Amino acid sequence: AVKHIFTSNLLRQTALDSIQGRAPFQVFGPVCSIPELEALTLTWSFFETSIHSKSYSHIIRNVYGVPKEEFNKIHDTKEIIDMASTVGYHYEYLHKLNCRKELNNNGFAVDEMDHIKAIWMALHASYALEALRFMVSFATSLAMVENKIYIGNGNIISLILQDELLHTEWTAWLINQVVKEDPRFAEVASETHKEVYDLYMDVIREEKEWADYLFSKGVVIGLNAEILKDFDFVTGGESQDELFILNPPTVKVDEPEQQSKFEY
Repeated sequence: AVKHIFTSNLLRQTALDSIQGRAPFQVFGPVCSIPELEALTLTWSFFETSIHSKSYSHIIRNVYGVPKEEFNKIHDTKEIIDMASTVGYHYEYLHKLNCRKELNNNGFAVDEMDHIKAIWMALHASYALEALRFMVSFATSLAMVENKIYIGNGNIISLILQDELLHTEWTAWLINQVVKEDPRFAEVASETHKEVYDLYMDVIREEKEWADYLFSKGVVIGLNAEILKDFDFVTGGESQDELFILNPPTVKVDEPEQQSKFEY
């Protein structure tokens, strides 16, 4: 049971990190309007690809005698493939619009508001990945450390967790800031409130399904499917509250954002 939990969790972390390593600069870089934001997306991708992905690969190579066989399981695990597809959908759509806009002179016109909506949804998909999916996987890794299992892995994951908390915070800041500074985003935010809410609800549902799969062969002391589902629910509520998903304020450009409180 412990091997199944450890391996499945690690493979999922590897798959999600591979997506997030390519996505920030590839999909958000073309729409950055200031050099500071462009530098942020470059740094973001660097951390995900050059540090986090290599860390996961290092763990797998040092735990398993034939790491290739473990890496190949990523493509054979339906739960991981389905989750990766959900994460990549909004990234892929924004990337397509970015490419079409680059080819605008060749007759590939892109509606401005459609482009803004794609950016908005991709930002939320990214935040859901950082704030929910990664945090659920880290909870699993650190629970094993509490049981003195794979302590070396836990030490590496603890360092990655610090980075991901930073990524979560700046993604939330970007989401809240564009609404305050750009009336186009404020309009899209109002129009897509239910769509964004459904996005987070789908993530929470998928994470609960993942918890059932992860602990299908047994549990570790202090963590089981129900505890992980509760953690997912609380983390999801806090994340939505930070972005005013449950009780969105009426935001006016250049005015301070209103406060909301998530009620459990």
